[in-house]
Amino acid sequence: MTTAIIGTILALVMIATAAAPSLSIAAMQTPPHAVHLTQISGSYRFELVMLPAEPYVTAADVRRRHLTEGMLVVRGARPVQPNDPAHPNHHLVVHVYDAATGHPVLGAKVEMSVVGPAPATRRVRVPIVEMQAVGGGAKSTHYGNNVALQPGHYTVFVTANGKATVAFAIRSI
Repeated sequence: MTTAIIGTILALVMIATAAAPSLSIAAMQTPPHAVHLTQISGSYRFELVMLPAEPYVTAADVRRRHLTEGMLVVRGARPVQPNDPAHPNHHLVVHVYDAATGHPVLGAKVEMSVVGPAPATRRVRVPIVEMQAVGGGAKSTHYGNNVALQPGHYTVFVTANGKATVAFAIRSI
């Protein structure tokens, strides 16, 4: 009887493990001190990540300088570089995944805006760059830009393909 119970427990663990979603690229690459929040809306899973400002590079830069890190620009708005006159201090991006398959949504039309710092209600649109981590390929596709955020509490609104919108509460330090 004990063997049957252990066998049943092992089977349930195996089923639960197989059904559990795998860690996303965003979750695996986010340092422990960074912001990493997840929400599901409609058919999308959104993973908002806020890190220190990151340098952007082109495919030509990667080839010519043999780069192994940085954000590879795929398309979109002008990337705000860390040395920009706006003095960006954060890399604010969202990974958009198909909620059913876990695959990244490529070529999405993403809109992002930031409201704050609280109690202010000023809403600022973030110019969206579609990017990939250098060496990460399509599976690392994400959307956003470097931004300047003073310390405080903010709400980040994200919409993908005009179908799903989420709001994230974050704190900039």
